[in-house]
Amino acid sequence: MANHENGQFGVTAKILHWLVAVLVLLMLSLGCVMEDFSSENQSFYFNLHKTIGIIVLALMVFRVFWRFGHQPPSYRASISMFMQRAAR
Repeated sequence: MANHENGQFGVTAKILHWLVAVLVLLMLSLGCVMEDFSSENQSFYFNLHKTIGIIVLALMVFRVFWRFGHQPPSYRASISMFMQRAAR
């Protein structure tokens, strides 16, 4: 749950955010170098790339449904209206 007192997201939101970020970076890196592997290893890395993508999709679906029950913390007063709209 969001920690509204100090304007921070909760532990679950932070874990989901960083887990997805790391997995997406791993997918991008793997996708960029996948063609450089030998043909016998290419299918393994292609399947790994697809599997990570499916995991990211599942985590994002979970994150969307989780968010319905857990509102984000309020914006700080110092953040402009433009930045608040961009964040939404």
